[in-house]
Order: sequence, then C-alpha cells, then structure tokens
Amino acid sequence: MKRIAVDMDEVLADALAEHLARYNRDHGESITKEQLNGKGLWDLVSADRHDRLEAYLRSEDFFEDLPVVEDSQEVLAKLAKHYEIFIATAAMEFPTPLIPSIAGCCGTFRLSRRRITCSVETKAFCRLIT
Repeated sequence: MKRIAVDMDEVLADALAEHLARYNRDHGESITKEQLNGKGLWDLVSADRHDRLEAYLRSEDFFEDLPVVEDSQEVLAKLAKHYEIFIATAAMEFPTPLIPSIAGCCGTFRLSRRRITCSVETKAFCRLIT
C-alpha cells in the first residue's frame, strides 16, 4: 500500500483558531483569520507580545481540545482506503501533555475518534489507525 503524510496543524487540527481565541481573550482584541490573509499572527501582533504568543503554544492545555478542520475527517477516511496515512506535525517542539505519543513516542492518543500511534524510528510521523 502506498504511504502519504498529512500535516496535523491547520490540516486536521485548527491550532490557529485556538491561538487567536487565547490572544484575543487576553488582550481584548478581535483579530480574525481573514485579517491574516497571507500573514502570520506574529506579523499582526506587536513585538512586545511575541513572547506571549509563544507561551500559548507551550501551555499545558493548548493542544488538548483543538477544533477539527472542517471536512478533514471525511477526507482522511477516503484517503485511508487507498493509502497508509502518517500524521506529520511540528507539535513536538511544544512538549505538552496532549501529545506524549508524538513528543516522546510512547503510545497512542485520540484525534476525534481516530487512534494515532507514533513511530519510534521517525518521531516526526504518526500512523493513523483506522
């Protein structure tokens, strides 16, 4: 069976929505995804708040309950009929309790009813178990 890798962030899990929600809540602002339009959040936020943006990503609960990107589950289900799917993520940079299996490759976790296991060999890729 052929293999493909699918990125978790902004393909399966909407980390940007959580990032915006936390920033807007804490700073009384209302930045939207539409305002980003080709820019990063760091481009719109003043430099004196960049440390706070980074802190959100490193907070213990940031990755716990990210919204699922619309239609991503259906697309993955279709792809899984033809491919062995690996989930790729940069989330290992942010050692939080949500992703122990990605950060430490020590087990499984659930992403909206799909079980995902991490490969000890690659550490950057996790296999989708359908």
